[in-house]
Amino acid sequence: MQCPSCQFENMPGTINCGRCGAQLRLASATMDVNPPRASARAKRWRQWFPWYRLAAEARGTLGRVTTVLHWDFDWDRLPRGVLARLVVPGWPQRYLGHLGRGRIMLRLYVALLAVGLLFIGTTLGAWALGAAVAVHFSSALDALWPFGRGWRTRLVVSVASCAVLFTILYAPVAWAATRVVGVRRMTLDAEPLRAGDVILFLPGGSPDVGDTVLYQIEPGRVQTHTVTGYQALYYFGGEFIDRIVAGPGQTVTWERQEVLVDGQRSLRQPLHPASAHADVQFTVPAGCYGILPTVLPEGAPGFPPDVLRAASIVPAQRIVGTILLRRRSFWRWGRL
Repeated sequence: MQCPSCQFENMPGTINCGRCGAQLRLASATMDVNPPRASARAKRWRQWFPWYRLAAEARGTLGRVTTVLHWDFDWDRLPRGVLARLVVPGWPQRYLGHLGRGRIMLRLYVALLAVGLLFIGTTLGAWALGAAVAVHFSSALDALWPFGRGWRTRLVVSVASCAVLFTILYAPVAWAATRVVGVRRMTLDAEPLRAGDVILFLPGGSPDVGDTVLYQIEPGRVQTHTVTGYQALYYFGGEFIDRIVAGPGQTVTWERQEVLVDGQRSLRQPLHPASAHADVQFTVPAGCYGILPTVLPEGAPGFPPDVLRAASIVPAQRIVGTILLRRRSFWRWGRL
């Protein structure tokens, strides 16, 4: 039996070649045609392999930055109480003995913060709040920079201190503020609102009949007819502001620009009755509110009866919030 590898003639019945050791009966060996496959658990671990590499690179970068800061930042000379006082602008300056500088930063921060809150929702308010945050970051950098040597170290300290202040202070405050009060600014005239008006509202909650609310009309379409009898397809949706005129189970009748609830004239009228010309009647289903959309931009066409009926039934989950105040100017605040 000749070896296919070295052409050596072997005795019949030999399994391996006597010269090179090659297997002479490979064709008769049992081989699995399916290659071995990894288990489901191994595949899950393999999916995380790129993240292991990225985590190792992040650890290495952090280690190098820490090494640089350890040698180029004078930790021994930095008072221990400075880091804890970075949360208040001007406080670390007072702790380090710079009373005048700390007083200026604190007063400037308070003044800008007050202007930002008074003019919230406007360009001036946004600028003032941003400037107040910048003063706070400047206070932190002013306290830490004298202890760093070299511009690279100071750059790292600047980025790290601003990131820490934003994470532990401003991000939670911003998140909590959006749960307490919301802000909308009018960009168009829509009686009785004017462009530039700032609307403050209480997010969520369960409004009562008679409250003025900010709500969303679910995007939809209604096929109806125009006044002249032609077929028309109306698309509507978006955010609206108006007063709740009826609750679940009540029947609303809108005729001659007046609301009747269960056949009785209601004291809770829409904000701008003159914009709704079509007469409609509907019953508010459970889990919904009756709100006639009458606050429309100037020049907007009125809703036909079918569209007005569909847009006036608002599910409770579409209520964005209850209107608290309306600010027309710095000295003119009021309720809707």
